[in-house]
Amino acid sequence: MIFQTRRINPIVALLILVGAIWAGYLVLKGLYALLSIIAIPLLIITAIVDHRIIVNYCRSIITDLQRNTTFGVVKILFTAFGFPLVAGWLFFKAMAKMGLRGQNAPEQLSRTEFSEFEEVHDIEEDLSSLDINEMPKAPREKLLRPDQEPPQDINHYEKLFEANK
Repeated sequence: MIFQTRRINPIVALLILVGAIWAGYLVLKGLYALLSIIAIPLLIITAIVDHRIIVNYCRSIITDLQRNTTFGVVKILFTAFGFPLVAGWLFFKAMAKMGLRGQNAPEQLSRTEFSEFEEVHDIEEDLSSLDINEMPKAPREKLLRPDQEPPQDINHYEKLFEANK
């Protein structure tokens, strides 16, 4: 069975694209409105959970102003106009850091336990005691019987050209 494809009208595709962009805009607008209502409590909870996140964000703004003034000014403007988004982001960072801190707690308790170890000798001492003549020879790939002759040393690359003649 041959599959037939139908061409989509470009106007319909353009309308679908515009509709998807409009729906995305409405979702982001609703998210911004929701975050603007709860931005102050989120920032307070973030300060309670881990105040260093807010301090580090302010430090990053100051260092951006010193290193790249334009980027620092843009960051300040984004913080001022996008305050709900910044508060949500800082809250998300605090919650993620708190979750990771909770996972590492059993690991930190086990760090106090010492593991058994084995003393390792210096490799140079071991190599200096070896004699090259005493080293065993590498085993042959195929062991031969006493009545068997060793195979001829044929280059397989040359053998390819001999077969085509």
